Amino acid sequence: MNGGSATPGGQPSALAAVSDRLLSAGVNVVGAAVAIGVAAALTSAFTSDQVQLASVVLGLATLLLLLVVAPDQGLLLWVVLAPFHRFFNLDMGSGLPNLGLHRIVALSLLLLLMAQRAANRRRLLRFTAIEVLSGLFALGMLLSVPASRLGIVGGIQNVFDFVVLPLLWFYFARNLLGSKQGLARLAIAIAIAGAAMGLIAAREQLTLQTVLSPNLFHQAYGRYSVKVNSLFGSAAIMSMTLAVTVAVTFLGAVRARKLGSRLAWSAALVAILAGLLLTYVRGGWAAALPSLLVPALLSRRAQRYALYVAPLFLILALIVTYGGVDTRAIEERLQSQKPIDYRVDAIEIGLQIAVQSPVFGLGLDNYGEAALAAGWRPVSGAVLQPVDHPHNMFIYVLTSAGLVGLLPLLALLGLIGWRALGLLRTNRDRDWPAAVLGLLMGYGVLAVSFDAYRAQLGNMYFFMIVGAVFGAYEAQNDRAFVSEAVS
Repeated sequence: MNGGSATPGGQPSALAAVSDRLLSAGVNVVGAAVAIGVAAALTSAFTSDQVQLASVVLGLATLLLLLVVAPDQGLLLWVVLAPFHRFFNLDMGSGLPNLGLHRIVALSLLLLLMAQRAANRRRLLRFTAIEVLSGLFALGMLLSVPASRLGIVGGIQNVFDFVVLPLLWFYFARNLLGSKQGLARLAIAIAIAGAAMGLIAAREQLTLQTVLSPNLFHQAYGRYSVKVNSLFGSAAIMSMTLAVTVAVTFLGAVRARKLGSRLAWSAALVAILAGLLLTYVRGGWAAALPSLLVPALLSRRAQRYALYVAPLFLILALIVTYGGVDTRAIEERLQSQKPIDYRVDAIEIGLQIAVQSPVFGLGLDNYGEAALAAGWRPVSGAVLQPVDHPHNMFIYVLTSAGLVGLLPLLALLGLIGWRALGLLRTNRDRDWPAAVLGLLMGYGVLAVSFDAYRAQLGNMYFFMIVGAVFGAYEAQNDRAFVSEAVS
């Protein structure tokens, strides 16, 4: 029985039937009233000077509706829109936290999944050790908030945005995209987003025209290149976000069977790599290498694909060698020693000041103040530079939250690598585990070369890809469950 009283024959009573009809009618009336109210508000906004606000609200409403109707499709749409999140930001004013795209989607998905689970409409996967370690890492970072220079409210928002949200995406992807089809669709969405970011980064470097940048002016890397500001306001963050899209895009090109699909995947990969190159961030260049090399070494499909594209790379190498391309910017970045010296000094200072509070840290984001207090004054030429972040995520976490934050993070990344190796050993089709392993190695390179903690979208994509791969393997007993090509 579904509720109410029933007749002896098992049929619902007349009173129960009337109650159900009234409840259904009431829900319809409320829904219609809300829809009319939203439509009226949007109409008023579009006919006034609030067209941009109305467009943002309409876009968010469409995305939320899709999340309710088809959560997996809504999540994939978020993947494509996420690089342009600044367009969807709602300023609440009065000191309230802004409602950005990432926050809205994450909280909506979390509430939706909880409601569906409570109503027995969805079965959620049990937590694994990865979720447990994720929770411990988030807790360790939260414990550093009371001593943070950001204050209680600012510190909590910081941990939520840069720690909790990316880790939530692991669980979302594991539950909603953890299947053969979900994994293939995620790869397509990641490739679209990555190609768009790559083209934007390349265009800005070549034309100095930014897209949705919070910075109005360009800073120069040297005589021949500038720092890309588009979308994130930071060349390093753009580089990391591009780098984490390389592995799945490369795998899509490798696994595509039809010529048209392979060309489309390859074009997306070229756009990503071109944008990554033109950010002129060496950490991003280094991170892309294992994302390409590890699958190429461990996957027969990747090896065959490499044979096809080898002549193209040979031609490009000849063009570069004989002066067909101006490589002065690349040479300038490769020969630059000052950023390396800064990072070495930052690590040494970080280890020194971490001794002051090795267990619980000095407080969230307090590295700069502590380094200044310790007497560190980075000098660039004759100009005294302010102390920035340590450009090393592990030092950042250690000085912020101590071993309470750092140990769960190291264990979390180590467990991801261990599970990827296990899938490599136990599955005949090793493409996706190889991609995760290459992605993890690239992530490690990024983590030791700059403050990857601050690259919110890059971390979201990273944990989403890992969650989808692990969820897909959990969902299938057949070891060759990913034998079908991504197309």
